[in-house]
Amino acid sequence: MTLQVWLFWITGALLGGAGSFLICFGLFSDRLSGRFRRRHCAKCWYEMSKSSGLKCPECGHEARNEKEFITPRRRWGLASAGLLLALGSFSLNWYAAGLIVGWQNIAPIAILVRLSPIIGREQALRSVVPQGKGGLPTLAPVSTATVLTFRPTENLALNVLQDENATDPELFAAVDALHWMRDQITREEDVLRALQNIVKHRSIPLYTWSDLYYGLIVRSKVPRNGQEVLDSVRNSGSGTQAFASSLVQGGLTPMGAQIFPDLLASAQVSGITWREFEYVSPEIKAILLKRCREVYFAGDDLLKSQLSRFLWPNGSYMPAGNPDFEAMAREQIEQFRCGQETPAIASNSFILWQASEPLSGLIPEIAGLLSGVSAEGRTRARGIFLNVKLPTPRQVALTEALCQVMRDGNDIGRSIAIDIVARRSEIDRDRIVEAVVQNIGQVIDPSVFKKLFLFATQASDESPNARSKKDRLADLEVVLFQTVSSNSPIAAVSAESIAMLPSLRAETIAMLESVRIDPAKNRATRAAARDALLHIRDRSEPQVDPAAPWRERVDGAIPASGLTK
Repeated sequence: MTLQVWLFWITGALLGGAGSFLICFGLFSDRLSGRFRRRHCAKCWYEMSKSSGLKCPECGHEARNEKEFITPRRRWGLASAGLLLALGSFSLNWYAAGLIVGWQNIAPIAILVRLSPIIGREQALRSVVPQGKGGLPTLAPVSTATVLTFRPTENLALNVLQDENATDPELFAAVDALHWMRDQITREEDVLRALQNIVKHRSIPLYTWSDLYYGLIVRSKVPRNGQEVLDSVRNSGSGTQAFASSLVQGGLTPMGAQIFPDLLASAQVSGITWREFEYVSPEIKAILLKRCREVYFAGDDLLKSQLSRFLWPNGSYMPAGNPDFEAMAREQIEQFRCGQETPAIASNSFILWQASEPLSGLIPEIAGLLSGVSAEGRTRARGIFLNVKLPTPRQVALTEALCQVMRDGNDIGRSIAIDIVARRSEIDRDRIVEAVVQNIGQVIDPSVFKKLFLFATQASDESPNARSKKDRLADLEVVLFQTVSSNSPIAAVSAESIAMLPSLRAETIAMLESVRIDPAKNRATRAAARDALLHIRDRSEPQVDPAAPWRERVDGAIPASGLTK
């Protein structure tokens, strides 16, 4: 023990002895000496052993009965002085004991916090949460503490945070104490302002500061300046990534949803994929997406890319039909459609198959990407059409969108559309066949033409409506007739396709014959018409020798020029 402690012990013992003597002398001296048995006045203590009567001859006090003359004397002044000395002795000994064994071992925490002017602010706060590693052990579990401990602890810790002259150990103790009672804090706004201020010029306990700050932010109901919050996070050194995780994993609140987009826009936060978004309420998601939209359209391409980096892996958790989500998606769809997407947007765009259901309201616009100039846009649109899950009443939108591609799209879009139809059983094939038949004449690419033609004929064969099948094939024959008659780039493949129809009109066969011998037609078209005629004849007259045309040419029955050109 130190000399100071010895002095406290000795002084306390002396005061205690003196106080005990005065208390005993003041209260029990007469009883111990036996003098109280002599007859005396109860008021002035005049001895009346030689006097008779109930009236004191000295002061005139008249007693009520004889018993009052033998009452022991009490010296309350001396007893009070002794009591004060005893209390002083107890205080000195208690203080000495606190210095030796620790304050937390000799007094309740609620009292220690209130004695901070005596034992020091740090020591008082450390009586709640001592310094520790690997977590913060507490001497007072929150579950057992009461308002008698919470309120003085909160006030003392807040006073330390607001004190510019507070030492670093005091600040650490104050933050740790508030972290201990973080769910019981009543002056949230004052604590938040104090936490924001201390990170500007002071060192802080990183773990407890960030956890306490994040928790108060998400609970706050007061609108906050997002940039101010982010500056505090950066100054603390805890990192924006940790802050973003805390906002979501702690349960996204309206305030957290307001701040989150600003965080994404102001910092490089990557790898944000949280299953927790699946369980966020629709109301919170609406707040989040509304703020995302405001930040998205107010920023440049880099900012849009940062927000897209968040929406990309989490888009499937967003609600379908949300106008803010659709507005951002519509802007990216337009960029892809025109081929104006930046590399950053292309690599982080949230228009992916994972988000197909939330984007289901944009199916007609996404269909336009199938014929767009951007290969990345076509890939993303194809993925959405292959994976989107729509309720039965909205499945007609899928069919209508693909029919629109057949009417207004290009050959690339039509080819992709047919691949999608082949893999989606819920699409109305009769409607698609009708669109193919009406627009197959606009096709330029022969390979795409063949794909559309084979789909139309096969789907017609599989159609349960026999009349519909016959009418579709007849309409297809008319389209092919017009295509072969013109100088279309697909005239040759159209001629080949005519031969695959089950039945033909006489006008069609006559047209093929005229094309076969027409020198104005190109060689490929004439050869295709000739092959079509031979195929038709072989199908209708199987008994005819296949080599007959060549023999007829030698005999001069068929002009040689008509078969060789």
